[in-house]
Amino acid sequence: MFLTAHLSIRAQSVNFDSLWSIWSDPANADTVRLKAMQRIAWEGYLFSDPDSAYHFAQLEYDLAAERGRKRHMAV
Repeated sequence: MFLTAHLSIRAQSVNFDSLWSIWSDPANADTVRLKAMQRIAWEGYLFSDPDSAYHFAQLEYDLAAERGRKRHMAV
């Protein structure tokens, strides 16, 4: 139960609007955009809405594959 409460509190501290803004701006470096999307998928949706987490992880993967960022393809 403590772990669940901890994850819930941690997830609430993330500003997903800011992360989405970072992701949506192609002027940001690829690695910055990919890290933002990773946080959206993992911290925002992985445990509460796995289907959405998969969708966002796929967006991350697609950009990583397009740009040759293998590290982010494996995450």
